[in-house]
Amino acid sequence: MTDDTGEIQRVNNAEPPKKEGGVTGKGFKKGDPRINRNGRPKSFDSLRKLMQEKAAEIATTESGAPILSKDGKPITNAEMFVEAWMKDRKQRRDFAAYAWGKPKEEIDVSANVAQELTIKIVKASDVTGNNNQ
Repeated sequence: MTDDTGEIQRVNNAEPPKKEGGVTGKGFKKGDPRINRNGRPKSFDSLRKLMQEKAAEIATTESGAPILSKDGKPITNAEMFVEAWMKDRKQRRDFAAYAWGKPKEEIDVSANVAQELTIKIVKASDVTGNNNQ
């Protein structure tokens, strides 16, 4: 029901009908393919499994047609990802780390320092000159 000003009146304290897509109309609508029906991954293992499933799927163009290799076989998302990494010089290091493992980095934290460390604790009021406690 609307009043003379066109405003929606509540009948029996019922909520007004919700606008599809939220307040702006740009949000999720029924059947929107962007909606994550699987929900947020509960742990890293489930995230890894989800990513592996997506990587194993056949890569498609924007129109939905499968992307084919030079020999006519469909290419997976993982193969497309690897190809993109190989074309980008900066990502080749990441590619090598994932393919063969990250090189071991050793850090020497044992220092032969024969110096004394003194820690002085000062109250903030002593530093600012404020003697109000």
